Amino acid sequence: MVGRIPRAAQFNVEDTEGLIGSDFSLHETPEGPKYLCTICPHPRMTTNPAKHARGPTHVLMVQHIEARRITTMNQLVEMNLQPQIGAQGDLQQHQNNEEQARRDSEAAQMWATIDGLIDLHARPQGVRPLLEDELDTQEDGHSNSCWPRSQQQENEPTATLDWDELLEQEINNVRLAGDPLEADDDAEPDPPMDASVNNPKENIWYPFKDKEDLVGSLLVGHTHSMLSRSLYSKIRGILELYDIELPAWATVQRSRTRIQKTLGSKVRVNMSVFDTPTFSLSAAEIISQDLANPLVSKHLDFYPEQTDGVDVFKLSQSNKWLKHLSPTHQPQMCEVDGKHFYIFEPVRLFSGVMVIPIYFYIYQGCLFSKCFELAEENVFQTESECKITIPPNLEFDNIELISTPVSNFNLNCLNIWTASGTPLLEACGGKIYECGLETPIEIPNPWRKTADGKIIRNVPITLYADDTSGNLSKQFNKHIGCYFTLSGLPPKISNQEYHCHYLSASNLAGVLEISEQIVNELNGMATDGFTAYDYSLSQEVLVNSVVLCFVGDSPMHAKITNTPNPGQALNPCRMCTLSSTTRELKQTSEFVKKFLHLDAQGNEMPVAARIWSTTYAHSYSLYNIAMTLSDTQFKIYSKVYGIKDQINIRFIQDSKKIPALMWKMRHFDLHDPTRLYNPYLKLSGFDGVHDTPVEVLHVILLGVAKYVARDAVGKLTGQQKSEVKARLRSFNRNSLNIDSLKPDYLVQHIKSLVGRDIKILLQAAVVLHWCDNAKSTLQRY
Repeated sequence: MVGRIPRAAQFNVEDTEGLIGSDFSLHETPEGPKYLCTICPHPRMTTNPAKHARGPTHVLMVQHIEARRITTMNQLVEMNLQPQIGAQGDLQQHQNNEEQARRDSEAAQMWATIDGLIDLHARPQGVRPLLEDELDTQEDGHSNSCWPRSQQQENEPTATLDWDELLEQEINNVRLAGDPLEADDDAEPDPPMDASVNNPKENIWYPFKDKEDLVGSLLVGHTHSMLSRSLYSKIRGILELYDIELPAWATVQRSRTRIQKTLGSKVRVNMSVFDTPTFSLSAAEIISQDLANPLVSKHLDFYPEQTDGVDVFKLSQSNKWLKHLSPTHQPQMCEVDGKHFYIFEPVRLFSGVMVIPIYFYIYQGCLFSKCFELAEENVFQTESECKITIPPNLEFDNIELISTPVSNFNLNCLNIWTASGTPLLEACGGKIYECGLETPIEIPNPWRKTADGKIIRNVPITLYADDTSGNLSKQFNKHIGCYFTLSGLPPKISNQEYHCHYLSASNLAGVLEISEQIVNELNGMATDGFTAYDYSLSQEVLVNSVVLCFVGDSPMHAKITNTPNPGQALNPCRMCTLSSTTRELKQTSEFVKKFLHLDAQGNEMPVAARIWSTTYAHSYSLYNIAMTLSDTQFKIYSKVYGIKDQINIRFIQDSKKIPALMWKMRHFDLHDPTRLYNPYLKLSGFDGVHDTPVEVLHVILLGVAKYVARDAVGKLTGQQKSEVKARLRSFNRNSLNIDSLKPDYLVQHIKSLVGRDIKILLQAAVVLHWCDNAKSTLQRY
């Protein structure tokens, strides 16, 4: 049964136009009454005409009909014909106009499609534009109408339309043919998911709902490769023509939000000291995920390894982790037969000997401990109490330490009693003393109370930061990112892209600004630890983490260590105190000898090393000089100290121009002085002098190899270059891992060689007799 709905029937819909009633026809179906729009092209039946009437397509059609009605009225006025609204003839003509408008719209859409196909096939292949540009061009040509412009009059009212929303709605309408839900994807939440979707055993696409959900997320992309909503909707619409259905943009975003909640990942927002918004992920949450991942935890080392200098290939074999971590940051405990043993706590061996573990480490696949054996002279005992003393600052290689497997440990300090029947902890007052030092060491180890019975995992990390200044696109030149890897992973695992964890990035803030919230979290991880689930133990553990090293190029290292950029600086080294009073003196033989750590006679004479605590003190001293003396004195002492704190310098310079920044600087000076300085000065366990390894790429591959080869070969004459090519052809490469020498290419393109080409020159330069001009330079290196 089909019936026309009178204009007066409003279906309890509040509509200011008053047109909803006459724009729909009523149809009786087995599912109940449904309504069909009479003015929209390709309408679908719906149970909710009000929702359809709010759609952009319907609104546009209503406005078009009203515009044609106004045009008709104006034409009648010009012909001096007064319209009789109530006359039957005018009503019939009005209805005819509505029908004609609908037909015009459908015809225009059809011919626009045909014209587009003809243009596509007729266009030369060599000048075909990008898909996005072509769609944008078409969009601009029909931005306010879905019919040819020739049919519009200059005085017709136009309507603006969000084509992204229209496209998504029409795609959903095509997919849901006959379904009453015609609203945009943003209007309704996703239907409840089947429980099997969140079950990895039943859903092979977990944590995604299905294959389409995964493909949609991959298409949207991440970080630098994200698609806009507009472009995603266009691609989705094109794929729909091939019966490939992808979820709408909002569905993809909800899916990502759901996965983020499942993983516990949350973007943290912070305002830098200069009011620049910065964003980062939580390093603790990322480490927790890796510990719970069976594909990662089985490769992790939680203790350093002693190799005796043999087969060294991973960071867990580094001296920094093995010997140079402070007692607070080194591995704190081990578990033996369900008993927990901590460093700096008395332990009784099965042999009855009393020792105090100082270090835990792996040796030849077994867990060992460097211990100090307590002798009679180390224990001063009376009837009611005893005092235990040990030598101060016991280093790993100290001859007073003995190595013993932890399997020899019998009793920890909680279960040791004195001969008088008093618990050892009570007898010694919960303290042991280092000879010559007044501050005692508390026992039990404070980490034992923090762990509360949990095993402690020591998980150092390697920080990395870099900008994209080498990118040809100037759009990304200021983009800076911070990342980290787990130091306990072997290189073949940690070098995989998905083990390099993103922390933060910004194209507005500098590396020191975005590092502030990262450093604050890392300090908490180092001093208090955090809980995580360890898959290898199948239990919850306490994790303490410290930055083992900071990796970056020389300009990046200069920023985080408060040293000048080494290019033209008078203090070019971040590790030693090498300096010059003027730039001219840097070209003298005396400076070169100091650079090579040689004296005037050519004997080895190391330059005094920088000390991180001194850098810290000088950074604070320079700020006081700027506040109490003058900017001139500040610059003079900056050169003397070889210190350049980027945060502090910006505060001092900009505060003179910006009163608000001056007020903020004074506020920080009174309440939180550390925010006036480089945040890495307060990073727990970090030493900017020793924990910033040299980057081989810039120093060797680019410095020694690329630039020297370019200068040496580039200056040769044509005849000399021919001789170099001939010598390269005669070079026997059978014993080297070189597939092809390509002599002509190497010489012709000496200024644009890549890494594999530089490797060939390095191997060949040692044995070839180069031309006189290049021989001395290349063979020297």
